[in-house]
Amino acid sequence: MSRFPSFLQSLIKAKSYNLPPNHYQLMPRLRCRDYGFECEFIAEDPDVAKVISAYGKHSEEEHGIEYSKESLMQFILRQG
Repeated sequence: MSRFPSFLQSLIKAKSYNLPPNHYQLMPRLRCRDYGFECEFIAEDPDVAKVISAYGKHSEEEHGIEYSKESLMQFILRQG
């Protein structure tokens, strides 16, 4: 038994949707707004290390909060 309804199965098999090959992979992203800041900063990149570095630097310089790399990785993992 499939997890998807039959109409979705047919779309998946036919590949009739026009998405880039890596569309299925979620891009790591950290946004200040998601953590209670009134700030529009978003760190997003296919390389999770770059996201962690950019967000960590921004949060320390702009908000005075220093997060460990492990904490930021947990934020990303909890997103889904």
